[in-house]
Amino acid sequence: MSLAVQAAPGRFTPVFLRSHGLSESQIGILLALPTACSLLSTPLVCSFADRHKARESTALATQTLSTIFFLLQIIALPGLGLIQGGSVFAFFLLVRILQVMFFNPAYSLLISIVLSRLKLLHGHKGHELLGQERLWGAVSWAVVSLVLGVMLDTFSSMLSVYLLFGFFSCSYLCCLFRFARSSKLLSEHMEGSTMEEEENIIANNGTESLELESSSYSPLFVVRHMLNSEGVSSILFFNLVFWESAGMSVIENLVFLFFKDELNSSNVLCGVTVLITVVFEIPIFARAPSLLSSLGAPALAKIGALGYVVRTAGYVIAPHVWFVLLMEPLHGVTFGTFHTASIAYISDRVPIQLESSGQALVSVVSALGRIMGAVCGGYMMEVYGSQILFGSSAILVALATLLFHLSEKRSHQMVESAFESEYI
Repeated sequence: MSLAVQAAPGRFTPVFLRSHGLSESQIGILLALPTACSLLSTPLVCSFADRHKARESTALATQTLSTIFFLLQIIALPGLGLIQGGSVFAFFLLVRILQVMFFNPAYSLLISIVLSRLKLLHGHKGHELLGQERLWGAVSWAVVSLVLGVMLDTFSSMLSVYLLFGFFSCSYLCCLFRFARSSKLLSEHMEGSTMEEEENIIANNGTESLELESSSYSPLFVVRHMLNSEGVSSILFFNLVFWESAGMSVIENLVFLFFKDELNSSNVLCGVTVLITVVFEIPIFARAPSLLSSLGAPALAKIGALGYVVRTAGYVIAPHVWFVLLMEPLHGVTFGTFHTASIAYISDRVPIQLESSGQALVSVVSALGRIMGAVCGGYMMEVYGSQILFGSSAILVALATLLFHLSEKRSHQMVESAFESEYI
């Protein structure tokens, strides 16, 4: 349900914003600056939820506020004439900052809630089953994107965005409310915190559990924890997350403008491209446990990054609508593998008490990358064109992948050398 909310407007967001007379550079700022503001709100909100053991109620509150601020944008519809001229950009900037500042923490909390429940039910490897839950989100993303494309071409009105968003947001908030209420009742029935019970059960199943002071419930503590255990490899993993997120931001925020302006695509065809990508995401999410067991999170991350490099390089080599459709499955491969890998990489390496803070750290690094992709991508597309934009992003992601691969290789060699010397 959360992905259904995100899909309206989803990848149609740049098209939605440009219908209000905004330029590519302004769109890039509108996509990046709110994300920058969420860099502060996400760790603060998630740390608060971890410290007070209130993930469900905090997720409900932040998602409600995010929904309210998004729906406020309806007063800027061109047909109403309430906001005109230079005020349009300023209005969208203010409202989108408030909306994203509450939405991003809500999504990070949702991930941590699901991970905790999976570990409670399936032990310390429960997080590997997240992909099987996430595949339903991929299905909803595809269906809503396709329906929205048809509605935009049929009715030629951005009111369709608000109708779909309002419907799925209300449904999602009802689900969150029922879940938060059931969690509270369960906590009262067990005469203690639900999270505390979960930590005890999960610890018995082998997951690391630490006694933490209140000051340790933060992404900064997670950074220190990972540096002590992983060293340079963890730094280069987050470097890869940054550049991969920047590259995905270019695709998710600007590719529909590329389709419509340079390839003369319709809104329906744009929706079809999303459907194609999701078809290839679903089997990856469904097989996530076996993929993580056989390949590991680092290898999955590298596969996803290489899929992105090939896809964007294809846009440069053959910018034709039918060739683009053939390349779209790689987006499904990229998103499915990298999303699974980034969550599992953190979940494998942090204590259960820091689940929200750990996922918030990934969100912060990813948000920094999305900011870079949105701002620089919008500027480069407007000034230098899409070919330079896609080619540059492919090169940067390829370099980040190579660095992470070399660090992993060196780490394995050091472990093998230490094992051999100890054996001798």
